[in-house]
Amino acid sequence: MSPRFTLIAVVFLAILMSGGCKQHTPEDAHSTQITSEVKEGPNEYAWLQRTFPHFKSSPDAYSRALKELEAMKSAAKGGLSGAWEFAGPGNIGGRVVDVAFDPRNSDIIYAAAATGGVFRSTDKGGSWTPIFDDQPVLTIGDLALAPSNPDIIYVGTGEANGSVNNYAGAGVYKSIDAGTSWESVGLESTTSIGRILVHPDDPDIVWVGAIGSYYLPGENRGVYKSTNGGVTWDQVLAINDSTGVIDLVMRPDNPDVLFAASWQRVRRPTGSRLFGRGSGIWRSTDGGENWELLDQTRGLPDPDDHLVFGRPAPIGRIGLDISQSKPNTMYAFYSDGSGYLGFYRSDDGGDSWRDADPNREMTQKANIGQSPHPVLFQFSWFFSQVRIHPTDPENVFVLDVQLIETNDSENLWVHTTGTHVDHHAMAYDPFNSDVIIEGNDGGVAISIDGGATWEPLAALPITQIYEISFDPNNPERLYAGTQDNHPI
Repeated sequence: MSPRFTLIAVVFLAILMSGGCKQHTPEDAHSTQITSEVKEGPNEYAWLQRTFPHFKSSPDAYSRALKELEAMKSAAKGGLSGAWEFAGPGNIGGRVVDVAFDPRNSDIIYAAAATGGVFRSTDKGGSWTPIFDDQPVLTIGDLALAPSNPDIIYVGTGEANGSVNNYAGAGVYKSIDAGTSWESVGLESTTSIGRILVHPDDPDIVWVGAIGSYYLPGENRGVYKSTNGGVTWDQVLAINDSTGVIDLVMRPDNPDVLFAASWQRVRRPTGSRLFGRGSGIWRSTDGGENWELLDQTRGLPDPDDHLVFGRPAPIGRIGLDISQSKPNTMYAFYSDGSGYLGFYRSDDGGDSWRDADPNREMTQKANIGQSPHPVLFQFSWFFSQVRIHPTDPENVFVLDVQLIETNDSENLWVHTTGTHVDHHAMAYDPFNSDVIIEGNDGGVAISIDGGATWEPLAALPITQIYEISFDPNNPERLYAGTQDNHPI
């Protein structure tokens, strides 16, 4: 069976099992009331579909569906009377959540798909080979190559962006042969993984930022650490049952110094809260064993000092990056659970921060509804990624609906023309910083002039299709409705 149709089968089973296979219990007696509330809920069709009829999410539905799929495949071996063939599309692409260069050879690049697995290219994106298709789950949150041995790759499953069209993962997978083979190395209950860091000198030391379940509170979120290559894990940072970790960064000159961005989010039938008091920036100076919260006393946003939906509200998603050339300099991009909140800079390793928004007056007006922001949109919580130039700490990209850049960190955002909307990942060529790859909702793009212009790389077969049909007058003519399939 084709890996693409295996993925469809997995998703179908997960939808059924997350609600329909749940046993009816006395606490379901109020389901009539829940249903009436659900009918008034905005934009939650996917949640209702996955949790019908009791509107309760089962955190292990996806892993149970995977096991059932494997059992079905085993039972069907030798008895199949037909075969599937790929029907396309092969020229559209889909959402890419992470990209990476091999630090030894920049012709080798990797791309991770929100729904579609992991791909490897040996010709800088001229062609791609799927390397994860034999695994039971193809929804990816992040990937990381071990700097000391890039043949060792860790992949965190479960897209972490938090929309209704994200599917659950099944923990962390590891390869020691550049993706030829894989093994599951735990954290199966984390649902979605936002970031993975590998120690620069020891590939067995790994940190994972787990965002957790999309719909249910639970303890399987925060920062996890392994010192034995994933054989065992310790939860070294836990905030609360609705707050996970969406981003992790490490000082390039001291791997014991880590920063984590926590994100409190809860989706409900009648709406979502993509912010909370659990959101913030945390710092560890001992390799993740202990953490301190960096709050408004250090110059970061005060949770009670801004409005969301007309009332004081805490912080939403945060993106982080540290300068490779000047490690005391770092940036944080804040959302407020809806749109853009602010952009902050530290030049003393996180001890103090200042407002570094190049368009701060326009941002203030936008935040109180007086005018739209010139470059940032109203759902920055879906992106919130920051990338700093390897040798110039003043040159910073922010990944949002559009790709935006500042060349003087506090002097004007510039909208950079890309190849597609919705940007999620970026990496610099380790041998030529003018060469950049970035992942968006249409695949992977490359720039050879420092981000001034972009070209799409070869399309990946990862199109997210919401509906399929055919022409009854010509069954060979197929139709498909795809996610965010439009150019800039």
